Amino acid sequence: MKSESEKIGYQWGILKSGRCIIEIYEKQKKNREIIKLATELEKTDAGPEAYRTMANLYRSKALALEYMGLDEASLKDFKTAVSYAKKIKDSNIRNYTLSLSYNNMTIYFSNKRLENTTYKDSVIAYSKKSIEAAQLINGNSKEIPLTKKYEMLSFSYMRLGISSLEEANQPGNLQKAEKYLNESLNIVNTYNLLDDSKVILMNQLSWMYLEKKEYQKTIQYANLARDLEKQFPNPTNRVESFEFLASAYSEMGDSKNAKIYMDKYTYLKDTIRITEKNNTDYSSNILLQDSKKNQEKISSIKIIIISALSLVALLFITFYWKKKNKITHEKYEDLIAKINHEKQLNHDELYNKVNKSNASVTITDETVKALLLKLKKSLKAQKNIFVKI
Repeated sequence: MKSESEKIGYQWGILKSGRCIIEIYEKQKKNREIIKLATELEKTDAGPEAYRTMANLYRSKALALEYMGLDEASLKDFKTAVSYAKKIKDSNIRNYTLSLSYNNMTIYFSNKRLENTTYKDSVIAYSKKSIEAAQLINGNSKEIPLTKKYEMLSFSYMRLGISSLEEANQPGNLQKAEKYLNESLNIVNTYNLLDDSKVILMNQLSWMYLEKKEYQKTIQYANLARDLEKQFPNPTNRVESFEFLASAYSEMGDSKNAKIYMDKYTYLKDTIRITEKNNTDYSSNILLQDSKKNQEKISSIKIIIISALSLVALLFITFYWKKKNKITHEKYEDLIAKINHEKQLNHDELYNKVNKSNASVTITDETVKALLLKLKKSLKAQKNIFVKI
């Protein structure tokens, strides 16, 4: 479906089929494949109808990143998942998706709690936010049946129980843990819930009874977890069961069984550690490559923007220069015209004055005769000089 959707450019088909593939990967615990495919699908734009799918896409990728130890990248995607979930129109789908996202986010804070004690408070806060959102789900939705609501409630109560167990030595915490875990177990039994979260619950009950020093019950619930884990294979759950069994048998003085389960625990734990390291390196490379592609894309966009701005600036400067030259030229022409006009006025004024002056001079006939006589005498004198020479 994904391949055919890609051929015709059907964005919704690409996103929906890709999301279904990720759900398969989740059941197979293929975190590397989840990260790779989710990173690819993030670029798909299928519009507002895809808010739920996008929220779950980022949530699944965040979980995969968290399982591989990439905490900060995980938190970023969890926040993106929540932002998409809040946009979902259908209230039941919105609240279920928010409840799921808040619950998943507790994994991040739980992993970081050793670095900062305030993160433990965040685990409790987000678990309670998950419960609040789940409680708003009603039974009127075909998309979100009530079993999903109670699965969320069961898991969130279990998360609160784990938070109390982690500090079981603090006064009252063991009692809180028992309360929350029994609340979770009661929901599971009442609504006959059966999924991989029940495996986790059995392990946590085993841990609780280990803290209470009720070792037979520790062994009982650890074995229940092992039996259920065969239906929902997960080495992380299996190794936890081995740990509780080894501890219980050791406390009871059964060194033989304690060694058997400790050996299984050690071998599986080392295998998980090696696998996680390889997966983390692989995932880091995917994120790095995606980051480089984004940086290259951003750089290209920056170049285009800078080029466009430069062109606009050049056009503006050219337009301004031409306009300024035109204005200067017009001022120059006006100035020349003004100078010529003033020059013409001065010339006309001078001409009029000369004419007026000439018109005012009167020479009498006697004066003219006298001047002519002097002129003849002068010419005659000059002629005699030339003869003598």
